[in-house]
Amino acid sequence: MRNFSKTSSLAWLGILFLFLLPAIWPIITPGYFPIHDDTQVARVAQMTQALLDGQFPVRWVKDLGYGFGYPIFNFYNPLPYYVGSLFHLVGFSALSATKIMFILPIFAGALGMFLLMKKYVDRVSALIGSLMFTYAPYHAVQIYVRGAVAEYWAIAILPFVIYFFLAKKPLGAGISLALLILAHNLTALMAVAIITILFIIQLATEKTRRKIFFTYLLAATLSLGLAAFFWLPALLEKHFTNVDSMIREEFNAVDHFVSPWQLWSSPWGFGGSSPDEHDGLSFIVGKTQLLLTLIGLLFFAKLKTKPRQFPLYLSALAVLVFSLFMLLPLSKVVWEKMTILDVLQFPWRFLSFINLTTAILSGFAVATLTPVIKKHLPGNITVSTLVLSSLILFVVFSSLRYFQPQFKFPTTDEELLGRTKVKFAVSKLSDEYMPESSKRPIFAVDLPDKRYAIDLAVDERATVILDKTQVLSLNTRLSQPKPIIINIHAFPGWVSQIDNQAVSLETYGPYKLQKIDLPPGDHQLTVRLENTLIRKISNIMSLVTLMALGLWGIHSRHKITNLPLLQYFH
Repeated sequence: MRNFSKTSSLAWLGILFLFLLPAIWPIITPGYFPIHDDTQVARVAQMTQALLDGQFPVRWVKDLGYGFGYPIFNFYNPLPYYVGSLFHLVGFSALSATKIMFILPIFAGALGMFLLMKKYVDRVSALIGSLMFTYAPYHAVQIYVRGAVAEYWAIAILPFVIYFFLAKKPLGAGISLALLILAHNLTALMAVAIITILFIIQLATEKTRRKIFFTYLLAATLSLGLAAFFWLPALLEKHFTNVDSMIREEFNAVDHFVSPWQLWSSPWGFGGSSPDEHDGLSFIVGKTQLLLTLIGLLFFAKLKTKPRQFPLYLSALAVLVFSLFMLLPLSKVVWEKMTILDVLQFPWRFLSFINLTTAILSGFAVATLTPVIKKHLPGNITVSTLVLSSLILFVVFSSLRYFQPQFKFPTTDEELLGRTKVKFAVSKLSDEYMPESSKRPIFAVDLPDKRYAIDLAVDERATVILDKTQVLSLNTRLSQPKPIIINIHAFPGWVSQIDNQAVSLETYGPYKLQKIDLPPGDHQLTVRLENTLIRKISNIMSLVTLMALGLWGIHSRHKITNLPLLQYFH
């Protein structure tokens, strides 16, 4: 019986993944495609180089920031790029590793939604709910239009977060919530509302209130501890960058609300968001998702006989209403008063939660309709199977027109990772993590040729003996004192030594670089990125939490690796 159950589980898993192939086909076929955030391949390559250089956790990259380097992974969601770089490290090209980074959350999100829904409805309804989630049009926007890899990774993790909280499993909830923070901190910030709603509804509808409170408290502590190495420096060192000024000058959230009609029907496009309703990208929820959600509301009448389904259903309904409110102009006063929301930039980010909740409610709708179909249609099981299979095929194939890039083009790592491409073109797309008020190079010819600049006489020299992402070391021979410009952006943590003696670094010029006065004679100069006090504390917090997690596992004789995937299908 156990072997049959495992075979059945694998079969359902295979069916689910088979239906995902159309969504990823443009990714796995040769070539690449244009996206708004066309930085992904370069970021994977830069993360890989930093890891090879011995930097962990990775905070600084060498070539972005116009060749001056900058601390992107001190602030920007590192999880997807760690995963992408692992594939690059084992031999995949940077482009192939990036494609894998795109594909994994599609499978993970579908799996998470299936596991979540299967706990409350039959497998067919769970499968349809999972496909409704995967094939939501906004997910196609994130993948094939915006290229919002980190945001989509976070969305893929959300079903797991909900699953573990509802199951009152603090270990799983804490780990999944930590992964959510590392995947996309903005989505994690938005998810606070979801988790709060879930917590309130669980307290109101379940009797094990002490266990619920313990689950949420322990999960929050665990997640914040595990992800401390990232979120704490990201929060406390952000003022050293241009992020805040960029948000103030370039984005005003109240200019990017979505009109109700845009949720039902808006033209598909590959442009950007505009302050009016003539946006270049679509905000449709999906007509099938919306219609099944309305049918799913009929399920409310059946909840009295199925109290186990209360928390998920009511939470989905509450989060749906909340998310609709937050992306519509009705919430303008909230966005104006709560300045913490400025970092979200676009109210339409809440479409992610609308996709999540409409998929859940659609699954409940199918679960409600299935007995009716079986009872009233002739042929009973055969006809009902045909109807449900047709619905599955309709969900998949009616959405394929969205899961297509604007166009594809042949390319290679050499083209995508060329000097000018990375240091100039890619850097221009994401330069908000450069030092505050630093100047941007206007032309590619302004890029630095090497990581230092010094005016040497004929009998003088400066020889590089070590050049890694986080360290630069030179042997110098000078006939007189001279300044040397280090073509690395000034940022807390950079220190310098001459012959192993600490010397001060001076911030230099409009590009906010670093300058050192070198003495005459033969010397060794080393410039190195070290952890600030904040980073040291945050690293220790994560390490201590990880050790405590290991001790907890040993004490309880319950290793995380003993949670086989198939048990969730039984």
